[in-house]
Amino acid sequence: MPSRYPLIPFTVLLGAVTFLFSCAGTSSNPMLPSTNGELSSPVVREEMSQGRMIWGIWDVSLDTSTGIFDVVPVRGIEFKANVTMFLQPPKGSLMFLNFENFDLSEYMTEGILELDVGLTHPFPGLNQYTGFDVLGVFMHGGADHSVYDPVLNWAGNTPDVARLLNADGYTRWFNVEEFPQPGIFGYTEGALGSPGFVPEAFIQPFKYFADHLDFDQDLSEFFTDQGNCDNRGCFRPGETNKRHYVLQFPMGGGGTPQLLFQYAVFASWEPPLDELPGNPVEDFPINANMAECLVLAGDFDGTDVYYVNETTYGGDFRLELEILDQQGALTGSGVTVDIGGLVIESIGSLFPGGYQFYDQAELQLLALPGGPSSSVYIFEITNCIPEDSQDKPILVTVLSQDPTTYDSGVPGFPYPEEAALASYWAGSISIIEEISNLPPIVGDLFLYWECPDDPCAGQEFSVEITEAYDPEGQPVTITWDFDGNMDYLDDLDGDDTNLSGNYVYDIPGIYECYCRVDDGEYHVDVGPLSITVQDCVPDVPEVEKEVPGLVSGWISYDVAYNPDDGYAYLAYSTGDGGSLAVVDVDPIADASFTGSVDFDYLQLAIACKGTWVYVGGVYLNGISTIDASDPTDPIVVGTYYQGLSNAMINDLEIVGDYLYAAAQWGGILVFDITTPSSPVFVGQTPGGFGTVINSSAVAVTEDNLWGFYTDGYEVNPNYDDYVKVVDLSDPSSPTVVNEIMVQFHFYSDMALQGDYLYLTETGWLTVLDISYLPAIDIVFTSNTGFGGNQYDIAVAGSYVYMVNGIWGDGMLTVIDVTDPELPVPFTSLALPGGGQGLDEYCGELYIAASYNLLDIVDLY
Repeated sequence: MPSRYPLIPFTVLLGAVTFLFSCAGTSSNPMLPSTNGELSSPVVREEMSQGRMIWGIWDVSLDTSTGIFDVVPVRGIEFKANVTMFLQPPKGSLMFLNFENFDLSEYMTEGILELDVGLTHPFPGLNQYTGFDVLGVFMHGGADHSVYDPVLNWAGNTPDVARLLNADGYTRWFNVEEFPQPGIFGYTEGALGSPGFVPEAFIQPFKYFADHLDFDQDLSEFFTDQGNCDNRGCFRPGETNKRHYVLQFPMGGGGTPQLLFQYAVFASWEPPLDELPGNPVEDFPINANMAECLVLAGDFDGTDVYYVNETTYGGDFRLELEILDQQGALTGSGVTVDIGGLVIESIGSLFPGGYQFYDQAELQLLALPGGPSSSVYIFEITNCIPEDSQDKPILVTVLSQDPTTYDSGVPGFPYPEEAALASYWAGSISIIEEISNLPPIVGDLFLYWECPDDPCAGQEFSVEITEAYDPEGQPVTITWDFDGNMDYLDDLDGDDTNLSGNYVYDIPGIYECYCRVDDGEYHVDVGPLSITVQDCVPDVPEVEKEVPGLVSGWISYDVAYNPDDGYAYLAYSTGDGGSLAVVDVDPIADASFTGSVDFDYLQLAIACKGTWVYVGGVYLNGISTIDASDPTDPIVVGTYYQGLSNAMINDLEIVGDYLYAAAQWGGILVFDITTPSSPVFVGQTPGGFGTVINSSAVAVTEDNLWGFYTDGYEVNPNYDDYVKVVDLSDPSSPTVVNEIMVQFHFYSDMALQGDYLYLTETGWLTVLDISYLPAIDIVFTSNTGFGGNQYDIAVAGSYVYMVNGIWGDGMLTVIDVTDPELPVPFTSLALPGGGQGLDEYCGELYIAASYNLLDIVDLY
């Protein structure tokens, strides 16, 4: 029968009747008092799996015409004993309920009612009935439906249903539709409850009750204390705990609040390891806590979603969540391992795709230290698409990793078999209606990769954005995220002002790239752009095309392939002097010589940019500039001689607008080729730590800040050989800042990739770590299995290529440098024409075969 109480006075009891609580427990093997009502009597034990138990649930309604309200027990324990008798007369007492501090100042106008609710555990002295993770659940309707799981609904922002405005979280347990079987694991409709009222929401809000948790304390603050974490959110028998509730009820047609709802208390529980535990916490297994994680706090600081009109909207969503997991804390495995996935969603088209899902691997990357038993996760969703300026409800679903279902393990109690066990957290964000600064204008992303195939693992490529600017003319920064962790720090060139970002993937796969454009107030993210990275493992190399020389008996010394015009250029000797030969290699099958230009002296080194070619030779030949815009008739337009008397130019390299030369008695020479037809000598290295004998090779980083050259000392009687490190930040004053001894500097060449410098030196392969310039370290050196006296080297992706041989006998050696500090010989190819120079481009090797040939080798 319903209990009846007079309305005394209306404004006070109206708040009190809103909440009538029962205590609760969850049971795997429930230990309940016997039916004789004596707390000291023996307990009854039943074998069950972990679950949740409702110790009492009430349907409350108010008859405002008579001033009488009805309190109807909607749910009673139907398993061995009915513990509701301990919560009401005659077996129990209402002293287990406590209501105070009512605030009805906004009730009649806004439907808002505030009060403090106290629960007292009804079994003092019986520590074996200690509850854990006690949830006081407020049950009403649900107006908003989940996008991720459309069957779910919750109160959201709508004024049409009652809401718990300061909820600690939400739960799906024991809703009307999915738990229909009456009893301790199902919903029971109140026979004498509010006529026709059913709490239709699938997920309902709750307040969390625990020992030592203050009535208005935030859960995040509470669980920063190690002692509270050690207590695992327990509720000991005989203890009283209070929480503050802020409720808002819908206003009826007559402008008065509709005071209709249901309310229950759930708890988690497992039998103690000791039937009479001395310590109520340590004697309970970790399964006494709920399996789901608990969201302690959520914060939308940094969210700047805006809607001005149908053409001006956007902005970014930011959510910081602190999530607690008792199991992970106790086992030391951490919070993330107990999260099967996390979903962030909103009603309407706020997020691209409707919602954002984060798997466990993504969460692991986002996890930051929180409290002793919690972790913090920061989520950013960019380029939001609000359809209007109304506040947007946000729902977070935290999926359980194990267990994954709501199965209580008890026959006869239906549960939602398709539902994934989860905890929930909800909030609301405000949409900005006016903005003083328009966000940046951005274009589309595209992969810039000059080869016809996808980039290889280990090869640097770039992604570009078609446009990025601020409509008010303010400067913008452009940053890149290639690894998907949203830190936007992956651009290898470090330039936040250009439209391209550079990156290297070391492992084949499919990746997603994002670009962020920021005007100082707003940022717009573009992406993802899918990037496929292939595993470019060379096949057994074979010569795809062998192009015979123009002159019988000539020797080619160096080669450069020019992707700007599709020609290969060779520097070679004809016996009486030197020449530059132009070879049309498009298509390769029809490759043939197109034109040439002769010199009085040998040409040993070559580099090209656009339609301009630069060659360097011996003695008085200097460094010559050649206009190759007409490949059939290349023309020498100028030669630099100064300071090069009797000096050989052994190597040339172009980086950006600078040409660098390795000169016999000059170390590194620097030329400005901003005007390609007229190189301007800028500076050169001094003798450094001694007098340069022979600089055979040069290499320069892509930012033009650091250079390297090989060197020997005239003053050193042991003829020691070195790699010199040069500070090129001031190109007019290149400065040697470090050196490291190597095996040989004669017949050497160098190639850079990432943090490593690869050096071939008269039969040796040496790898140097240059990640912390100006310091460099040798991480590998060997002359075993690397092809003998190598003359030239190239690196592309995970492989190094070296050639050797003169006078018609040589070899191409391929080395696997997947681990740059442990190179492994991979394969080789005999070169009947020998080889002194090579260049790699898009899986093709162009080899200056020393005896009358250009060899083109197909790698894969």
